[in-house]
Amino acid sequence: MRIVEQSYDKEIVLALGLFDSVHRGHVHLISEAKKLADDMGIELAVFTFRNNPFSYYGRDTKMVFTFEERTRIFEELGVDVVIGKTMDYEYARTSREDFIVSIAMNFKVKAVVCGADYTFGYKGSGDVDFLKYYLRTRGIPLKIVPYLCTDNGDKISSNLIRKYLSEGRMRLANQLMGRPYMISGDVVHCFGRGREFGFPTANLFLPDEKAVIMEGVYATTVEVDGYIYNSVTNIGSKPTFNDYSLTIESFLVDYKGNLYDKYITVYFYSKIRDIKKFNSEWEVRDQIGKDLEVAKMTNRNL
Repeated sequence: MRIVEQSYDKEIVLALGLFDSVHRGHVHLISEAKKLADDMGIELAVFTFRNNPFSYYGRDTKMVFTFEERTRIFEELGVDVVIGKTMDYEYARTSREDFIVSIAMNFKVKAVVCGADYTFGYKGSGDVDFLKYYLRTRGIPLKIVPYLCTDNGDKISSNLIRKYLSEGRMRLANQLMGRPYMISGDVVHCFGRGREFGFPTANLFLPDEKAVIMEGVYATTVEVDGYIYNSVTNIGSKPTFNDYSLTIESFLVDYKGNLYDKYITVYFYSKIRDIKKFNSEWEVRDQIGKDLEVAKMTNRNL
């Protein structure tokens, strides 16, 4: 899979969207675009943003997955090319006409696929009706994919997923995405308390652009060097140690070796409990052991 920004010289079917959570509706859309590309014998390209576009419109909305995480998912879905545009203040003011013209001029688009609620251009001024009109003038077919709904009739959307994440309702969020919420990055050096307790420990920084989930202790797994380990992850403060900053700290089962500076991915499955203050470090150690047993049971039942 190739990642480009300005241009690409091969013919493509283009899937348009933000795809910030790559939820089940997004996967369905990309699948439809993939079928079309295969039928036409050309490549499938997905358009998305490398950074958080919401911030350029004065919104505090965060991305569910980072660009790197999304590209990994796109590759799994059979995408050939990712058009990763970097949002800036100039591009945020691009008119709906210029948005489409720039894509049509720089890429050999032979068909376009988008969702029924897709918008684009300055303040979302472009919609599927305008897109259909413009593409018709250029002889480019447009396939509009209806959005999917939950069993309750709610539209599957990144906003609904963000709501569930903020409430710690991981199972519901994961069901809408069709995969677990994840946080990826290089393990950073910290105080090393987990190692003193006898638990391999990995700390991560949360990227500014990424949606944060509700504080608490979660049943997770950690992927390291292609292997998956059962784990529990604390997101939030450490009141026992008078540390009230946001931390992401995972305790792994059966990992041997040094985790520092390794690139890992933490997958979240369910919230085990709230964060609490303990009377001593040894109470913390005992609770971590109990949490790990709960996590192992939870992960076995997935």
